[in-house]
Amino acid sequence: MNMTENSRLMIGLREKGWSDTEIVNFCLWVETGDEKYRPKEDAKIKGNADSINVCD
Repeated sequence: MNMTENSRLMIGLREKGWSDTEIVNFCLWVETGDEKYRPKEDAKIKGNADSINVCD
């Protein structure tokens, strides 16, 4: 993921109500695949990441 895509993702997740820690952990999970960074169920309830359009 390049920096532009990364920043759009972060902005979108902030708009969905995710905390900075949740966003960082999500990005770490996406890039590393390490399960310890996988989003918890309560983060998914705040905003569905599938509905975020990072290509606008």
